[in-house]
Amino acid sequence: MVSFFQQNTKFVSMQKSSIYNDFSGIFSKNRLKLIQKLFNKRHFLSLIAAEVVFTFVSSSKKILKKLPMTALLKTSSHTSLRPASLLKALLLLAGLVACLSANAQGWEIYFGGNNDDFGQSIIQTQDRGYVGVGHSESTGAGNNYKAYVIRTDVDGTEIWENYYDDGFKEFGYSITETPDHGFLVAGEIFPTQLSDANVYLLKINADGQKLWSKQFGGSGDDSGYRIIPTTFSSGYLIVGSTTSLGNGQRDVFLVKIDAQGNQVWSKAYGTSGDDDGRSVLEVPDGYLVAGTAFNPANSTKDGYLLKVDFSGNEVWSKFFGSTTDIDQLYDLVLTADGNVALAGFTGSSSDGWVLKTDLDGNQIWSKTFGGSLGDDVYDLLKTS
Repeated sequence: MVSFFQQNTKFVSMQKSSIYNDFSGIFSKNRLKLIQKLFNKRHFLSLIAAEVVFTFVSSSKKILKKLPMTALLKTSSHTSLRPASLLKALLLLAGLVACLSANAQGWEIYFGGNNDDFGQSIIQTQDRGYVGVGHSESTGAGNNYKAYVIRTDVDGTEIWENYYDDGFKEFGYSITETPDHGFLVAGEIFPTQLSDANVYLLKINADGQKLWSKQFGGSGDDSGYRIIPTTFSSGYLIVGSTTSLGNGQRDVFLVKIDAQGNQVWSKAYGTSGDDDGRSVLEVPDGYLVAGTAFNPANSTKDGYLLKVDFSGNEVWSKFFGSTTDIDQLYDLVLTADGNVALAGFTGSSSDGWVLKTDLDGNQIWSKTFGGSLGDDVYDLLKTS
């Protein structure tokens, strides 16, 4: 069962953490403390911006009562917030522009059926409501996973929900609103029980009705993790991973499509090892992709930053992280000073990891944080 949890906020003065003074407004000490108290960061997957609210989405089979934020902050034993009860949680989404008032009230709403339902991404729509995407076993023949989209108003009241079945299994990972107030969903689809996955692209209208769907990839296993609109040329860019193309076991996969979902180009990037792309950002002269890749210099998987031009031609790629342990990058954003902030985790024990580079991929600084249980950062939110 997917749950939306929203906390109303009030604007109060903020003092930036000395640790993140160079972060150009991306993190504040108070926000980070709140996040650490509420959830193990291993379950972070997506963040959305909103002026005075933030919304959590996860999966749970327990219904919670409305609680003041003070109650949530005073105890770490709240059943829905325990790591043990969040093993199946795939999403924590938030939009933050101010620190929280300690006595603010919020709401929590659940969606889904009697089987497993997962939220993966959420965005705020042009009318200030929300639309979330994920996948569900609560409907469809054989209880196989189907792409699942939920549309709510600003208060979390459901407007519609729908399931989408184009094959054996469908997984929705990312969603973006289109100019016609419809939505594009990116993910992966298993066309048959015996087939490998393809990148899945689904177009729905404002009422959640399917308009069309398309698949991209080859004879191997292909997935789409995030979709963004592109401004240099109309259309969208999907980032993910592929075993159908490329140099190694798995490679970073980019698929450029036009507004009708027709493929403009697709390309694979990476090393002779196992690589994947998790997030993509448009910059003035191309795209930056964050992910992880096998580093032949130290024979470990490191944070990977890839630059391509608008035609998908590789310009450069760089590795970041420890020389002796695994490192992963999940997201990247432009900072107010024109540089790039990236986030993920570093080390087998998994410390939260944030680093900053310039647009040429030269590292400016790198910071780690977290406790003894393992900490990941899956998304960054640029604040005003």
